[in-house]
Amino acid sequence: LSEDVQARWGEDFLRVQAKNISENFLYRHAEDPNKVVEVLEHAVLNSKPEIRYRPGWQSKYFFLPLSMAPVWLVDLIINRMTYSHVKPAGVRKQHLESN
Repeated sequence: LSEDVQARWGEDFLRVQAKNISENFLYRHAEDPNKVVEVLEHAVLNSKPEIRYRPGWQSKYFFLPLSMAPVWLVDLIINRMTYSHVKPAGVRKQHLESN
C-alpha cells in the first residue's frame, strides 16, 4: 500500500483488519470468484437474464437470507463480523483534534 494510505488508516488498523479477514469464515471457505464473473457475463449477454443469480453456496445460504432480513439485523450481523477495537488513524486524529 502507498505511504498515504498507510498513514490514513494506520498500521495497527490494517494489521487487525487483515487478521479479521484471514480468520473470517466466509473468506476462508470462499468459492471460485470466476462463478461471479460467469453469472455477470450471462446477465449482460443474455437477451432474457434471470432476475437473481446465486453463484455458489454463500449466496444461497448466507447472502440471500441476509437480503431478506430487516436492515437493523443485517447491520448488527455485519458489525459483529467486522468490528474492530482499533480505529483508523484518520478517525483517531480527528477525534483528538476535536477535543
